[in-house]
Amino acid sequence: MDTALLSVINDKTKNITLSIYQQSSECYLCNLTYISKVSSKDNCSWLVDTRWKTRLEIRADSGKLTKSCLESELTSEFLEDGIYNIFITINADNHVTCTLPQLMNDPPDANIPIYVAIGIGVGLALLWIFFKDLYRRGTLHRLFCCCCYYTDGMMVDGVHII
Repeated sequence: MDTALLSVINDKTKNITLSIYQQSSECYLCNLTYISKVSSKDNCSWLVDTRWKTRLEIRADSGKLTKSCLESELTSEFLEDGIYNIFITINADNHVTCTLPQLMNDPPDANIPIYVAIGIGVGLALLWIFFKDLYRRGTLHRLFCCCCYYTDGMMVDGVHII
């Protein structure tokens, strides 16, 4: 709950090891924390918190990074239950390029339980108003007496019911 799956898909043609760092933006002025090393033959996946923005940076142990892998570019707010991929490409000059996190699925709306609770509350309020009006008019009493009790000899609106 309150998490998304983030995967880094590495370019398998070049032999460059990458280091992944992240931190929640909830932690004000905190340094990025080390998550994992990704070799040229591996991919890496982990869960990120969706309540706040996630600060993310991918650093190359060798080779040159482009601006696309820096924290200023990769910091994102993720959707709950979303699956995200960041694709890493390495060109002939060993320049490492990162894509922005790409949403790979269509996660359900996280606010559905709130919508249901509001709907139930409005429905109960309308029922309360409806039955209160029936009670004030006396209709509720007449319906209850006619349906649940023996009505022989009962007077309703001046008419004797047999």
